[in-house]
Order: sequence, then C-alpha cells, then structure tokens
Amino acid sequence: MLGKWEKSELLLLFLLSCGALCARGANILGLVTTPQGDNPAWTQPLFEALAARGHSVTVLSTAPVLKNSDITHIPLQNDYDVVKKHFVDEGSGEYRDYWSFRHLQIWYEAMLGSCGSVLEARLLKKPSSHQMQSLQVDFDLVIYDATYAWDCVLHMLLKQRQVPVMGVSGGKLNTELLKVMRASDTINAANIPHFISELPHAMGYWQRVHNHLLYLEEVFLRLAIASPVLRGLLKTDDFHHRVNLMLLNTHPALDYVQNMPPNILEVGGLHIRPHSRELSQSVEVFLEDYSEGVIYISLPRIELFPEMARTAIIDVVASYRNYGIIWNLHNEELKNTIPVEKMTNLHIVQVEPQAQQDILAYSNVKAFITHGDSFSLQEAIYNAIPVVVFPMLHDEINNAQRVKERSLGITIAVKSFSYNSFSLALKRVLFDDHFSDAVHQAKLSFRNRAMSPVEEAVWHAEKLMTEPQIYDALSSPEAHSQNYFVRHSLDVLALPALFILLFIFNVAFLIMQMIAGFKDMRKKKLEHEQLLPKPRGKKSLKEAKYIPLRKQQKHDTHHTRVQKDE
Repeated sequence: MLGKWEKSELLLLFLLSCGALCARGANILGLVTTPQGDNPAWTQPLFEALAARGHSVTVLSTAPVLKNSDITHIPLQNDYDVVKKHFVDEGSGEYRDYWSFRHLQIWYEAMLGSCGSVLEARLLKKPSSHQMQSLQVDFDLVIYDATYAWDCVLHMLLKQRQVPVMGVSGGKLNTELLKVMRASDTINAANIPHFISELPHAMGYWQRVHNHLLYLEEVFLRLAIASPVLRGLLKTDDFHHRVNLMLLNTHPALDYVQNMPPNILEVGGLHIRPHSRELSQSVEVFLEDYSEGVIYISLPRIELFPEMARTAIIDVVASYRNYGIIWNLHNEELKNTIPVEKMTNLHIVQVEPQAQQDILAYSNVKAFITHGDSFSLQEAIYNAIPVVVFPMLHDEINNAQRVKERSLGITIAVKSFSYNSFSLALKRVLFDDHFSDAVHQAKLSFRNRAMSPVEEAVWHAEKLMTEPQIYDALSSPEAHSQNYFVRHSLDVLALPALFILLFIFNVAFLIMQMIAGFKDMRKKKLEHEQLLPKPRGKKSLKEAKYIPLRKQQKHDTHHTRVQKDE
C-alpha cells in the first residue's frame, strides 16, 4: 500500500499534469449505446469521477438515469436481446448451447444487431430535437463504451469533427479492438485461447488447431459479413472513427497475461467503487443476523435452466439453514414457486447490477453463485469471495475456464447440472480452504496498484485532452493495414516450409524408387527360377538346381577321355 507522502506526491503530479484545462473544466461527452442487458451502467464511476473533477459531463446512455446533478443524462433506447434471439430453444424455452464456432458467429451478430437497434432509437430519428442539438456543441473529449469495439452512434455524431476519443471496453482484448485502435496484433493464438472459447490455457496440439481456426473465422466474419453490413447501416466505407486510447476492463488476476499494444491499457475493476454505498435497512439487518455467513445468488437468466435445475438450486440452498441466502431475483414466475414461508433464511431482493458490489463488500458473504460475467467475477475477486459459475454465453464460458484453472471457484455447465453436482460445488467453496486461499491471493494481486482504475482512467482522460499528440504516436497504421498472413509472417514461413516439403518429397521419391527396384529384382529372380526344369520325385529344389550341372560335368569328363584314346 502507498504511504501518505507517496499519495500526496501522486496527487500533486496528477494536478500539475492536468494544467489549465482542469482549471476551467472540460466539456466531455459520454456515449454508452450497448443494450440494456449488457450492464451499460458499468461506466458510471468514471463519469462521476470526471464530474467531481469539475468537468462538464454529458452522457448519452442506455443505462438507467444517473443520480448525479453534475452529469447531464440523455436517455437512449437499445432493446436488442441476444439471449432471446439465439439462446432460447423455441420448443422447450430452455437454454440452447452451441459449439465455440457458432458462439463466435453470435457474438458478431450481437455487435451488428446492437448497432442496428440503437440506430432505430426514436431520439436519433429526431436530429432537430433539443437533446440532439445539445450534442452538436464542441467537446474536448468523447468517451464511448467499446465493449463491442465499434459504435455506430460515435460515427454518426463525429462526422467531419476532430476531437480526441477514448474508448472503455468491458470485454476482452480481441482482433476487432486491435483493428479499431490501428494496433499491431499482439494476440498469440499459440498460447492465448480465444475469448469466446472454453479452451484451457495449456492447450494441446488439436486444441491449438481449434484456437487458430477461431481466429481465422474472425477474419472471415469481418470481411464477409460485418464490414458489408456496417457499410449498409452507416452508408459509408469509412466506419472506423479514429480512437486515440482504449481502456480495457481486464486484469491478470482473472484474465490472461499477454502483451498489450501501447494505446490499449488495462484498468480492470473500473466499475468497482472504492467505498460501498448504504444498503436498505432490511438487507443490512439480514446480513448481520447470520454469523455463519451469507450466500449471494444472482442468476438473471435462471428461467432458461431446466425445471429440474431450478428446483435443485432451491432445494440445495434451503438445506443450508445456518447460512443466510440473499437472492437477486427479478423473475416473478420463479419467485412464486419458492416456498418462502418454509425458507426463513432466504431474503429475495431486486437490485441493479451496479448495486451488487455493495452486497458483496460485506465480509459476511461467503459464496457467490453467478453466470460468470467479467464484472461479477472482478467484484468477487475484489472482495475475496469464491464462486460457483453457471456460464451461458460470450466470454462467460472462457471466464469459467479460468475460474477453474485458478481455483477461484467451481464451474458447472447448465446442460450437465444435477442436484449432486451443485450441492458438492457449494459445499466445497464454503468449506475447502483451497478456494479461499486462492481467491485471497487473487484479491491481493487485483488491489495492489499504484493508482485505482478510476484514478488511472481520469488521469489518461485529462492527459488526452491536454496533449493528444502523445497518444497519436502509439498507434501502428502500417501493422494495422497488413493482412492476416503478413501479420503472422505466414508468407515468410511459407518459403522454408516449401523447401522442407520438397526435401520430404525427394526423400520419399527416392525410397519409393529403391522399393520399386528391389521389387523388380525379386520379380526377375522368380521368373528365372520358373524357367528352370522341375525336379523329379521328392528331390528338393536345391538338388534339382544342381542336376543339370552334374550331367554337364559327366559329359565333359567322358568327352575328355575319348579325346585321349584317340
């Protein structure tokens, strides 16, 4: 931890670096256009921190209205729902699982579907409205949610306007972000599993083949589907607006350790507030009533579980009578099936995702049952709470794999769910020190930083406004323009590979010639043997071979004697 004087020095450096712009306050526009189901409110702490610094912040957002008088909030609608569109079986109404290649296709469809949905918002259809006119002023900085890499509204608002742009992504480092940032491809497919897959970190040969095919599929989907659709939606060929800096909500405590381009920085936990807010009195009293601890459940898509699985979850948590159960449950139909009168240790709440961290901040919470999205897992690590994960879509599947590999909790596939598997998993995360030790170690790694994620994001935002030329030099347009084969030096490797193939071919040809020559010799030898007279009686073949020779010798001897007599 930093001492008092070290913190003071950092603060002084922070203030000096901001300069005159901080003194007068900057005009900042925030764009959050991701669908309501993708937790668009995760960027709120950053906007609040900028407003607290004296900047004028206007946010066009699909998130709930910010309860902050210093921020101008313009509501935007985006109802695109990737779960209902792709992951609900039409017959049973239950969860539909896919292979990783199909998951990647759905991820691209979600990006394009979100873009199309937000462009149909009523507000954007009325450019002359007062709210839209307020967005035509000169801004010193634009911050947009780059979870899906692109942002169609960003392109529409900033046509022919030169303004520094900073992205904040709630996703993982992927090739689309690298393309947006005009950055070199630093993703090594040999040891970094694709963010949409369930491949382990220590991949075998065929798993690495699988991983490379996923990255190649991305190239195909971008060229054949995504780019043409975006050109049609935005009516332009140039739909990638210049982005100066990207802040990525990842951290090695949960995510892979990998090389980052200089214009992409990791600020994992950006959405986590350093100080939890007050909860309702009923929740606080409930948390304090159970000395053994509390289990927190947040499964927003539990209605897609098989009925047997939903019943099993209720039965298992009901068996832990010494533990309090706080269940964040919005599904009224499922709520009516829970025997609340018999489960006195159950407290049902309905809170938004950004309020979840306030519950997890209580030291009395001993286990967290979740789908495994990055925001929830980072909050669990931040508070050292082991998890039971039910992954369903996008990066949840890969997150669950890392949870398993790093002993942060236990993963259960929805399709292989059973009463026994869930009961054993919950028992282990509650009583096995192996998980609590691992998650405490991850907490130390996650929290041990010179600056908090929000402080670092604010520092870079203000630095970008005052000295944007510093960040201009961090992109690599030349590397960005190279195709997949050139970026990965496949064209260079092709030449030695060709020589090796020619060498192997020549050796194989030589061996085949030798085998053919040997077979030809054997064939001639057999033909010669067939021309020899066959042996009489039961004489062996060897004796038969020497019969003509003995007769010839006898004839020669007789001929010699006759000559001598003459």
